[in-house]
Amino acid sequence: EALDRPLPGLGVRSPISLVFDGITLGSATFARHESLQVICVTSIDAATGRLVNRLLATPSVGSDKDGVSVAKVVLAGLVQHSCGFNEARLRSLPLCMVGGDGANVGGGPRALHSSTRASEKLWDLVYTFGNNSPSNPMVLWDGFHRANTAYEKCVADHQFIAELLACAKAMNASFGVGPGQVVYRSTAAELDIGIKKPEDMGGTRVLIATLNVPANLLNNLQGYVAGLHMKIHRRQRGKGSNTQTSLATIGRRLSSVDFVAFALAVDGVFGK
Repeated sequence: EALDRPLPGLGVRSPISLVFDGITLGSATFARHESLQVICVTSIDAATGRLVNRLLATPSVGSDKDGVSVAKVVLAGLVQHSCGFNEARLRSLPLCMVGGDGANVGGGPRALHSSTRASEKLWDLVYTFGNNSPSNPMVLWDGFHRANTAYEKCVADHQFIAELLACAKAMNASFGVGPGQVVYRSTAAELDIGIKKPEDMGGTRVLIATLNVPANLLNNLQGYVAGLHMKIHRRQRGKGSNTQTSLATIGRRLSSVDFVAFALAVDGVFGK
């Protein structure tokens, strides 16, 4: 009903934009119960004039994951909605844009990522009819994923950024879980050093993780170095699984002047 209400002063219904993304239900890679396409539309609210996002459908993806199949699943989910968004109705509103992440949006001619181009396929299914040729697809690869992809490529080309991430991962593995966490906290408490939990580097969003890495390494530098010394002493007494060489090596990398100076510079740029 809200989507059918005409806009005041214009007398026409709001155009809509469409975004969809695949999700998997299940707690692990080999415990997948179902794969769904989450479909949302954005329109102008006739009462407030603001953009409103609405969840319309979550159809099952099935086994076919190519672009045309995904686009047809999305269209089928829209048709089953009470609004009955078939191709003709989407054209009449009109559908003005289709968005998504890189898995569904192919991007421009210089895009380097692999994609099903499901968004482009959906646009063509809606706006190709009769003898008309496909129109220019109005699709948008969302800014968050574009920035993260660009940043990942930048990190791969920048040795110091890569070293920041590598040291953060090493500190999380050494002091974020298990006995190492006990060593880290106990050493800091004994020396009266204020510490924070090591940055979790297990996620898939490198950009978000890196924003917090420099500050975490700098704030915990004393605690990390003291913890590494304690782990070396424990290893000399036959405890722990890390070798003395590996512990000493990561300690030298972490406390080197150029590493700390670069971490300070990056924190100055990314820090809150």
